[in-house]
Amino acid sequence: MSASDEGVYTCRVRVLSLGKVEERHIQVEVQEKPEMIVNQEPQMAEEEGKIRMKCHAKGKPVPEYEWVNRRGQVLSEIERHVVDK
Repeated sequence: MSASDEGVYTCRVRVLSLGKVEERHIQVEVQEKPEMIVNQEPQMAEEEGKIRMKCHAKGKPVPEYEWVNRRGQVLSEIERHVVDK
């Protein structure tokens, strides 16, 4: 599926012998897996210094971001780190 397939689809059921018709409308939303848009250069900082790093991704629904260190710790939960979502 692609984004152009999004929309409302109708499922129609007919029983000819009874003259009965039923319909159900279904909203289809196509999701897109997250894709990293890489443009960050390697950075160095002095101890107790500050650096600014950016992370960009696209997808549907809009991806959520989380920075983690080598040990897998979420940086926003560690003192001395400020993370702006």
